[in-house]
Order: sequence, then C-alpha cells, then structure tokens
Amino acid sequence: MSMTTNFIPSDNLKHYVEAGNLNSARSALVMELDDAELEAADLRAAQAWAASRVAGLYEAYAESAFVRAIDREEGHWNVEYFDTQMVYLKMNFCEARFLHLIAVRQKLRDASVGRFQAKAAPEDVSRGNHRPAASPSKSALPPAVRALLIVGGAAAALALFLTMWGK
Repeated sequence: MSMTTNFIPSDNLKHYVEAGNLNSARSALVMELDDAELEAADLRAAQAWAASRVAGLYEAYAESAFVRAIDREEGHWNVEYFDTQMVYLKMNFCEARFLHLIAVRQKLRDASVGRFQAKAAPEDVSRGNHRPAASPSKSALPPAVRALLIVGGAAAALALFLTMWGK
C-alpha cells in the first residue's frame, strides 16, 4: 500500500510508535480508529505509516472460536458488529481486520451513526448547522449503575422515612 508523503501522525500515534513497544503502537492505532475526526484516508495512512516503522505490527489473519471471520456483507455492518470486530482486532491484530474496520467505520459514518460522525467545525456552528448534543437518557447508563442508583435511592428514602417517623 502506498502512503502519502505528506502524512503527519497524531502526537499520540507518533509517541507510541517511536517508543518501539508493539502493544502500545497497536493500542495507539486502535485509538485512531476511535477518533471520529479522522477520515478513512487518514486511518489508512496512519496504519501504513505505523507498519513501516514497527516490525511485526501485524499478525497473520486468523480465525478461532473466539475470533470470528470478517463479514463481507455490508448489510450486517452496524455498531454492534463494529464493536465486536474491535474486540477481534485486539485478539488478532492483523492488517486485514484493521482495514476492514476502516471500511465498516466509513459505512457507519456515511449512514450518520452518531459516534462515527465528526464534530461540527466552528464555522458550521456560525452558519447555524450546529445541533445541540442530545442529553444522555437514563438507558445510556450501564444496567449495573442503574441498579445501584435505584437501590441507593430506595435506601436513602427509607433512611429519611425512618428518621422522620422516629421524631
């Protein structure tokens, strides 16, 4: 794969690749995938840049009971599939999986899936294209946290009731 000569890596990617630690370099690349501001071309350039500097960055593509195959059917590509493939990438860090995740991410971005969209640039805000961020719903909290909040609220209400009733 050819890499653009004017590619400038993020400070994070540059730091961890230059540090020479394989796991840190891989983690830095995964963090690039999570950066909604980066375009697919930026991600491909980042992976090519890192691969040219870190020996053994990629493993051979493998499948197992815990790492399933890449699904080429774009109709199956949703947020859950992306997240699952991210886990598989961490267990089998191969170039094919990384490039596949770039493609899945781009499809989700093109479909305007929230976390894959770049944030509005300041000039977009001044032109009125800014949409206020949705407030997190109660369901955005993990179930365990919601359960703890309910139990804590019930305990506080009971303590208040017993305090008031005892007076």
